[in-house]
Amino acid sequence: MADKIIILFCYFLLLVDSLNGFLIQNNIPIPVSLLYKNLFIGFVLIRVLRQQKEMTDIYLILLYVAVLVFSYGFHASGLALGPTLVHLIKFLTTIILYKYFKNLITEHGWPVFPYLSRIFVINGVVLMGSILLGPFGLGYRQYGESFSFRGFFYAGNELSGAFLIIAPFLLYLFLYTRKKITNYYYLLCILLMAVGVLIGTKTGLIAIFLSIIYVHRTYFLQKKQVSLAHKVAAPLIKVLMVVILVAVTANYIQESGSWSRWEYLYSKGGLSELIFSSRDRYWSVEKIEFLEAGVFDKFLGLGGARTVEMDVHDTLLNYGYLGLCVVYGFLALLFWRAFRAKRFTPFFKLVLFVDGMFIMASTLSGHLIFSGTSNTFIALINAFIFFNHITDKTNEKESTVTV
Repeated sequence: MADKIIILFCYFLLLVDSLNGFLIQNNIPIPVSLLYKNLFIGFVLIRVLRQQKEMTDIYLILLYVAVLVFSYGFHASGLALGPTLVHLIKFLTTIILYKYFKNLITEHGWPVFPYLSRIFVINGVVLMGSILLGPFGLGYRQYGESFSFRGFFYAGNELSGAFLIIAPFLLYLFLYTRKKITNYYYLLCILLMAVGVLIGTKTGLIAIFLSIIYVHRTYFLQKKQVSLAHKVAAPLIKVLMVVILVAVTANYIQESGSWSRWEYLYSKGGLSELIFSSRDRYWSVEKIEFLEAGVFDKFLGLGGARTVEMDVHDTLLNYGYLGLCVVYGFLALLFWRAFRAKRFTPFFKLVLFVDGMFIMASTLSGHLIFSGTSNTFIALINAFIFFNHITDKTNEKESTVTV
């Protein structure tokens, strides 16, 4: 019963985020998303504790939080303990969700695959629908009066992070379940490309371009036999698609105002300014306090939920060298587990690709690792490596999870 409730919660995550953004924009002080996600995480945590499988990581999380609270207690200002813990919990939630989904898949096997895949599909439809309706006057613009949109979502960067994970999964899922490329697949590519362009962030644009190319290539490499027609036609179709998409995207970027904004950034500080969008300047200011801090503060961080809009630097500022090792050590562990599972799961290439993009994006932008929007999706997609090629007794049983 608990698993059914948790999966149902997952189905409506982005819909609730969209509603929350609408309320914020209209100055209606109802924290719908906060209440919904707290209840959701409460169910997940209770379920994980009841499972009582490999509880060491949970104890380590509690110990780490206790050490941070004790450390911050020595500062006279209190270092905004509340906001700092809220910021940290967004990451710790990823670990807990990953543990839950991993346990769910290893316990039930392939029968839960349709339900977990549906989480991406439903949230993907919500995300795509919200953005694609933007040009028709529904939702809000991403940057001032530019022709870029975020639907009714409040945080554009967090939306880009969710899109970075959901888009390649939808492409891969289509090919994995249909076993062939059809016109519907190309339609999905076009729709996702349109969403990436309309979001208007560099993360969204790069993610969808790489996803289309990578997933398409991965599908053909996994096929044992490919007809001569496919061998000849596929490269031509891909080149044609890339040319058309680049031309349409370039025209849109120029007309929407994004090109002018990027041109201004480049003229202001060159390639560095264009890539980091002034974030490196924020870091150059904030790092002074960090470098002048004591050894203890450098090790455990300054706290205060500081941000320079780059996750790697946000981690170092708030949680010090220990926090940097914890956060990126966990991401490296996910990447390594996906790599080691290459002989056992059909999803290892997808997970490696998403993890690689996610880690790279976190070094250039913020609100990805510490995001209440994308943490469920990065945890879930990494748990998919536990869907094993080999049919075992667990897979032969009918799942008790029905949604």
